Amino acid sequence: MILEPYEPHHYQEIVAWWTQHNAPVIPERWLPPFGLIARGDFGAGLAACWLYFTGTPVAYIENLVSNPKADKRIVNTAIDLVIEGCSRTAKENGCEVLIAATASVPVLSRVKRLGFNAEKQWLLTRIL
Repeated sequence: MILEPYEPHHYQEIVAWWTQHNAPVIPERWLPPFGLIARGDFGAGLAACWLYFTGTPVAYIENLVSNPKADKRIVNTAIDLVIEGCSRTAKENGCEVLIAATASVPVLSRVKRLGFNAEKQWLLTRIL
């Protein structure tokens, strides 16, 4: 399994995942420049997420999504890989705090296992 930087040509693949999960499709112009996608040994996309830098020691990790058609065991490893990859990149870029929000109990359990201090959170957004 490998991690590669998100590039615009990945967008339609990611849109398919969001759609298959019945999740909101994030417009491409809303995605930050840095994201990661995990690919399996034969090139299949498995999971992705993005890192929002703020110009301060705080960064946000958002828009975690996985390929719903891929083997769940492999996807679980891929999700951990993209989260840890974004965490490492944030630290390498001087960030001291990584913030995420979720209403998903499985994601909450996962990030706790990966070292996040986590309690049930809700993300509120307003389209301007």
